[in-house]
Amino acid sequence: RSLTAAENTTTGSRTAMLNVKSGELTKSINVTQSAANPENSLDLSSMEFTSGSGSKSMKITSNTSWTVSSDQAWCSVSPTSGSGDGSVSVSVEENTSTSSRTATITIESATITRTLSVTQSGAMPVTPSSSQDRIFTVGGVTFKMIAIEGGDNTNGLSTADPDGYT
Repeated sequence: RSLTAAENTTTGSRTAMLNVKSGELTKSINVTQSAANPENSLDLSSMEFTSGSGSKSMKITSNTSWTVSSDQAWCSVSPTSGSGDGSVSVSVEENTSTSSRTATITIESATITRTLSVTQSGAMPVTPSSSQDRIFTVGGVTFKMIAIEGGDNTNGLSTADPDGYT
């Protein structure tokens, strides 16, 4: 006779006791099945954010349970644990500093540790060239608005110019 066992998908070995009986004789046999090799992977190795607050997701592929953590308070993860394949949201708070910053996300399962680098750019400094000029950043595009004094603008034309005023 042959003996078959279902695949062990856990990270621990398991043991079963078999009792074999032949006539009046009974023999007990311990059978141990090794643990599955734990596996996990991420769909990316880094994330980049602009200076504003935001969130992105990453996918975890795993055959065991896992935990996720961030080493910086401004960068959070949710959920912080799971089992099997899953998706984790990485969220960052607005960076009001002009310096970029980096956080490390750590994913652990069984004996495997993976890391994800999160970089967030610094805010553009608001240093206008005159007291009324302003620098803005919208959707990652930075531009300067120059203050123009109100009034009539002739663009170099005068009333004597036939193509000027009508």
